[in-house]
Amino acid sequence: MKARIVTLLAIPFLLHAVLFASIVYFEDPLDLSWLDLGVLGLSLAWVVTFLALSRGGRSPARFVFASWIVVLVVLAGEAVLRWKFPEPPSGLPWPPMAVHSVAADTMPGISGPISFTTNRLGLRGPEVNLDEMDLRILCVGASDTQCRYVTDRASWPWKLQDDLAERLDRRVFLGNAAKGAMMVAEFEMLLREYRHAPRFDWVIALCGIYDACVHLADNYRGRLIQSDDQRLIPEPPHVPWNAYYRRSAIVRVLREWNEERNREDVQDAAGQWYAEARRQRREALNGTVRDEPPEELPQMLEVYRQDVRNLIAACRELKVKPLLLTQPTRFGANLPPEVLDTFIVKQAEVIYTPAAYAKIIDEFNRALLEVAEEEDADCIDLAAELSGEHELFYDEFHFNTAGCARVAEILEEFFAETKAESPSPGDAP
Repeated sequence: MKARIVTLLAIPFLLHAVLFASIVYFEDPLDLSWLDLGVLGLSLAWVVTFLALSRGGRSPARFVFASWIVVLVVLAGEAVLRWKFPEPPSGLPWPPMAVHSVAADTMPGISGPISFTTNRLGLRGPEVNLDEMDLRILCVGASDTQCRYVTDRASWPWKLQDDLAERLDRRVFLGNAAKGAMMVAEFEMLLREYRHAPRFDWVIALCGIYDACVHLADNYRGRLIQSDDQRLIPEPPHVPWNAYYRRSAIVRVLREWNEERNREDVQDAAGQWYAEARRQRREALNGTVRDEPPEELPQMLEVYRQDVRNLIAACRELKVKPLLLTQPTRFGANLPPEVLDTFIVKQAEVIYTPAAYAKIIDEFNRALLEVAEEEDADCIDLAAELSGEHELFYDEFHFNTAGCARVAEILEEFFAETKAESPSPGDAP
């Protein structure tokens, strides 16, 4: 009887070994990953141990019992992880989530609790039914639009939404699809790929800073290749076979943890990383420092102009109105030490002085204004509006709480003046 019970208990493990053997038989063994080899090794080790105990005259009941305990623990862990960390839906800028932290003392003008909330549309913003909104605005941009370290309602897109809803007495939703280190070319691709983009009335795009940084690092083409899986949540990776362990939450969470641990640009939720970033920039000042824009700037600007044209064209093809914003920064000559001490921007091999960066960003902003005029697209010269207001930033270009309030105020005036152009309540875009 005991032998029969042990055999019945062993059946699932033997079944797994048979299934895995069939995988190896029907697939090219050279395609096996370390995960597959690890599972194979554990399976074979279990079978060998089980057979050795059985042939040695000892009952393997305890071994099988312990094995089942391990299996039950793994299954419980899988269930908890699937509940706590569900697989994010593909095709969205962000997975639905809510991250809460407390701001570090590394960012002037940022303090207290920070909430970063994204909804089922994959956008930073509250849960809404788009069909019930009177005015729908989508934000694309980089980290100065994402506002990672400004709590939800104080970030300029969210605050603009609330202020407009109160001022216009209408149902307004402003969804924020921005992500750190994105260029204008990526804004365009995100709009074309994001399935909800055509449902919006307006697209706001704050442009310039990362285009300049990527061009200065001579990494424009490389960045576009690397960004394929960063604009939207990608489809689950294709595998030669649909092995159950490859789809497990345990494997997925461990893989994501390992990727995050090995990233070179890890940014913690509280903003502690800024202290190290500023130290690295101060060290970089001991290397090659340039006080004038590069000779290749005209070629960079031509690429940028075309990217802006493509962004405007994408908006019009989707039948949404673009609103372009120039890039405000604190770059300039003769900056006070307390401002310079907050800077983090540097390139891999060379660093530009704040005065040189100011000239470069000014040229990118001028190019944006020129293209907007040529294409008859709405544009706000945000850089001119915020010129010299250093207290609105916590580094070179990221807005603090006061800066977000100022940006929201400027944009509120624009939309209040153009409210007659917005769809009437209840109309579909």
